[in-house]
Amino acid sequence: MFRRIKQLFIFPMSKKTSTVLLGSGDQWEVQTDSLNADSFIVSAGVGHSITFEQDIIARYNTNIILFDPSPTGLKTIDNLSDRKNIEFHPVGLAGKSGDVQFGLPDRAEEGSFRKGTGGDGPSFSCTTLLDVMHTHGRSHIDLLKLDVEGFEYEIIQSVLDDNLDIRQICLEIHHNRVISIEQTIWDAASLIFRLFLRGYRIIYNKNMDFTFVKAA
Repeated sequence: MFRRIKQLFIFPMSKKTSTVLLGSGDQWEVQTDSLNADSFIVSAGVGHSITFEQDIIARYNTNIILFDPSPTGLKTIDNLSDRKNIEFHPVGLAGKSGDVQFGLPDRAEEGSFRKGTGGDGPSFSCTTLLDVMHTHGRSHIDLLKLDVEGFEYEIIQSVLDDNLDIRQICLEIHHNRVISIEQTIWDAASLIFRLFLRGYRIIYNKNMDFTFVKAA
């Protein structure tokens, strides 16, 4: 069934371009000719691994601004032997700035705090993409990576509402068959379609991991 959905829904919103697969534990394909040492890259969601970000740094020698307020993410960063080119902030990325209540991880051993639905988790300080861009004096983001356990819906909506100039988006889309959030598979499809209507095209898809590029 998923293959049929891809044929009818995802393929028509896709484009072929030259890409490279980066990361091992966490991985996406990115457009090869769009990144360099001066690229402005924002990544939200550390979890247990940042091999994707580490591969970007190794390949392009660029800096990455990384966000994650969770104890899991903080432990991963603390255990890094080399934090060169990483600007880490122990805050979340969301649709609004300030303290935001998260939901507890569905699996405690995995440790991924999610978008809160029942008020069962802690509050973490969060910021927005617009604030990040203003703080760093940037008019656009070359690459945005989001693996944020349900917060991607409000973050992408803020991108569309604020008409932010983001050239490439690596995105894991969650829904309620995977984690305990309100959004359904149809909400995920709507998110993809809204990005398509704003000129984004899919250049990579594996399960619910996508890379979108903004059409020139």
